Amino acid sequence: MKILAVDFSTNLRTIALLEGPSLATTPAPGGEIHLLAEQHASSPQAACALDMIDAALAAAKVEREAVEGLAIGLGPGSYTGIRIAIALAQGWQLARPVITLGISGMDCLATQYAAQARGRFWVALDAQRGDFYLAGGEATDSGWTWHTPLHLASGEETRAQLDTGGVPIGPEIQRWFPHGLILHPQASTIGRLAWKLGPMMVPANELEPIYLREISYAKAPPPRQIPVA
Repeated sequence: MKILAVDFSTNLRTIALLEGPSLATTPAPGGEIHLLAEQHASSPQAACALDMIDAALAAAKVEREAVEGLAIGLGPGSYTGIRIAIALAQGWQLARPVITLGISGMDCLATQYAAQARGRFWVALDAQRGDFYLAGGEATDSGWTWHTPLHLASGEETRAQLDTGGVPIGPEIQRWFPHGLILHPQASTIGRLAWKLGPMMVPANELEPIYLREISYAKAPPPRQIPVA
């Protein structure tokens, strides 16, 4: 089975084409997952999703109709970028009978960290307004687990948590913590995590960005009615 993975949650936007066992099997599929092709764009302005997809398919010599599944990085991160990736999945599923899965960018970064290091770590992503998306984990020889779940944290809380020990990681982490390890979510990791979830797929129209702020807005007043003389 071929799956296209997309992560547009940071300025480094990636698309990967992978091949492995069917995602529709129960329990979660085993076997090897192979990376067929990968494309990167260093900025949102340089990232055209369809061009990146065409380039990945061409590099792997795979036709678009051969893609059977889509794995989408849901962030947190760039709200616009994540929406673009979700819209891509929704449009694709309308045109072709593909399966879709949404993957947390925090799980993606934890997986990438555990592939190269051991010990406590903190994933800290810019949530604007001086806040961070923050989660803490522990990487061991057998994988990784969260000890502090994802939540919206103030800058003060984030600094206090990091002072307890652990490596800070994230795509822009050195802006605030110079000793941190820069990691971007990679579409290839998103695709591999999708296989671990196996049959836990959702319709594309149910994919939602991970956004922890309460959405508040003021409803516009009704239009004025101008009396006719």
